Amino acid sequence: MEFDLNRLTAQIAQYLAPRLEGFHFYEDPAQQGVKTPCLFIQGEEGEPDLCPGGGQCRQVTVKLTYRDRVNPTDWMERARQVAEILDDALSVVEYRDGEGEPALLRSTSRRWETADHQLVYRLTFHLRLRRREDSPLMGRITWQSTWKMNEGE
Repeated sequence: MEFDLNRLTAQIAQYLAPRLEGFHFYEDPAQQGVKTPCLFIQGEEGEPDLCPGGGQCRQVTVKLTYRDRVNPTDWMERARQVAEILDDALSVVEYRDGEGEPALLRSTSRRWETADHQLVYRLTFHLRLRRREDSPLMGRITWQSTWKMNEGE
């Protein structure tokens, strides 16, 4: 199975669409012509680290930003409802790469906060990735240097 962060965020949007009817999903918060209510879904990959037993451990964070009409009177209540839906729906996420069986990804941290009439919800996955068997390894690098001395030194 191959992991792709853009594929994960797209699958999260597809999974949430029936649970958040009437919502529009976007990748870029700076997009023009945004229709509300909406969720912006962005992925952030952490630096890879070596895992015990081989492979790479990588922390992946998905940030969902909820925006609604400008200053609705019931905004905070609506934000809490969206956060509860996200909490219920995103504890375990099914990930498919188009080949084979899906993988179940368990989020290890889910938290939300509100500021400036928007809800920011973050969930984190700790992934263990292995190199594909058919991917090429880095070749050997040979370094050879020659120094030339100036005459008379």
